[in-house]
Amino acid sequence: MDKSEYIAEVKKRLVWIFKASKESYKIPDMERHRLEGFMYAGVFLRLATQAEMRTLLENTHVAVFGETVEDRKKGKSATWPDIAFNYDQYDSPTVLRSSK
Repeated sequence: MDKSEYIAEVKKRLVWIFKASKESYKIPDMERHRLEGFMYAGVFLRLATQAEMRTLLENTHVAVFGETVEDRKKGKSATWPDIAFNYDQYDSPTVLRSSK
């Protein structure tokens, strides 16, 4: 396997995982770990550098989602705002809270 074939295979796997995520399909952890290991193996075998893998991941993410990984993380945190609830009323037993 040469470098171009390796990069193409990593990109194909990234697209598959990102598209599944975009469609709200839960990819098994094993598949994500397998891809991560595949990427590290390419770095170890000097088919690519870590910087090339990071750039490929970012570019593929933008191609699939239309935004960077960081922008998507920010958007997700905005979806579920931290709302502070006051649970003091539940400190007493239910029998005592009953208004009847």
